[in-house]
Amino acid sequence: MTAMTTTQQAPATAATVLREFEATLVVTAVSDAAEGVKTITLANPDGTALPAWSPGAHIDVVLGDDLTRQYSLCGDASDDTTWRIGVLAAPDSRGGSVRVHELETGDTVRVRGPRNHFPLVGAASYQFIAGGIGITPILAMIAEAEAAGDAREEPVQGARIHLGPEGWQWV
Repeated sequence: MTAMTTTQQAPATAATVLREFEATLVVTAVSDAAEGVKTITLANPDGTALPAWSPGAHIDVVLGDDLTRQYSLCGDASDDTTWRIGVLAAPDSRGGSVRVHELETGDTVRVRGPRNHFPLVGAASYQFIAGGIGITPILAMIAEAEAAGDAREEPVQGARIHLGPEGWQWV
């Protein structure tokens, strides 16, 4: 095997470059999910599909030149037309949550991702435990476990959610 010199080119099959999805998405819905918590639903302005994601994934939301924050996706992972995030207002923070709470339907926001460093691992049963806004990635995990028919325990959480006719919902 010989080393490639700077004058040689890599074969076409080795030239694949993986790039993270980055786009300007439109806010299609904003709702009050709980006290101090808003859910923001995002979609491609042209309606094209968004990259697939799995429960536990998050996206970067670019809120200004020097303001990028990560938020967990908490919507339906099988829906390739929208992404949903839940954001707790933290007025004494560095400004990301305040900026997100100012978003309105029709606004646009730059995003990158999704990435998943907290995937749901297959198991015979689950007990989901979350505190406060930490419930956001867990919501999609619960939905996936239910859809797969996996046995699970009732969730124990610090957020105010309940099991309604549509599944687990913010209160």
